[in-house]
Amino acid sequence: MACARRIRFMADLQRKTRTDLAAERVREGKALATLQVEKAAVDGERRKVEAHLGPVYIGGFNGSAEMHGLALSHTSLRSV
Repeated sequence: MACARRIRFMADLQRKTRTDLAAERVREGKALATLQVEKAAVDGERRKVEAHLGPVYIGGFNGSAEMHGLALSHTSLRSV
């Protein structure tokens, strides 16, 4: 009898684990979809800016912006 209870307990535990993993997969899928939508919006905005200004390269704000023809201020980015 104890063996049957243990088997039933293990089966219930595996079922719960599968359910939890499926729920986590759904949550993570939604998070991924949200990030993909945000990336698409940023890419669209970047394409608009590039169409207006030409390609914009921002390396790492380590002083290299000037060599790319950009002038940086704390509020705006403009072509030099």
